[in-house]
Amino acid sequence: MTLSACSVSRSDAPRSAPPADPVIQTRTIEVRVCPPELRAARAPRPAPGAGAELSGNATGMAWLNDLLTYLGLVEDRLADAAEGCPA
Repeated sequence: MTLSACSVSRSDAPRSAPPADPVIQTRTIEVRVCPPELRAARAPRPAPGAGAELSGNATGMAWLNDLLTYLGLVEDRLADAAEGCPA
């Protein structure tokens, strides 16, 4: 016994094409943004008063030196970043 559905091929039946792969486009846009705090003028460094003296033990003075060095690095980094801001 032969099943007619298995033995007959209808060549006039429409064949649908597989769906096309979607095209995905990506675009990268770089926008430089500078916060107003970066553009603001920095306050001048405070000057020591007349007759100011600093004294402390070696550990305290080393910490103070490290803190002032760190402050200088932060100020330099802010100045460099401000120069990179768009006009």
